[in-house]
Parts: sequence; structure tokens; C-alpha cells
Amino acid sequence: MNSCLKIAVVAVAMTGVAGLMMALPASAGAPVSISDVTTTYYSDATHSTIVGRRHYGCDGRLDASGSITPYMSVVALECE
Repeated sequence: MNSCLKIAVVAVAMTGVAGLMMALPASAGAPVSISDVTTTYYSDATHSTIVGRRHYGCDGRLDASGSITPYMSVVALECE
């Protein structure tokens, strides 16, 4: 898969994850997270080497490090 296609696949995947975890509260104009979502990115399909992470917390903050690849696992937990 060429690099442009990889970027497009990741962008679509991230847009979907972000869309699932964001909602607008009735009393405010800023989005807040309805899920605590951690995405872990790996170097290849074996998922043996972690190369990046993205964490969207219940407070709406994004903590990110490393690289984004098409090889990922996503864990989403409902916010209380």
C-alpha cells in the first residue's frame, strides 16, 4: 500500500473514531467526550511493536505520541 493511501485510510479511521466519541452537550457549544478512547498503533500487522498512541479522555483532551499507522487496536470505555 503506498503512503498516500495509508494516510487516507488512517484519516478516515480517525475521523470515524473521533465522530463516535464526541457529542455536543445541551448547555455548551464545545464538544465533550462520551468515551475514553485509546488507540495504539503498531509497526506492522503482527502488532508486536508499538509505534504510537492516541488517548482521548473523558475530559475531551487528546494526548498523543509516536506515529500513526494503519495497524491499530482501539479500546473505548464509556465515561461516567
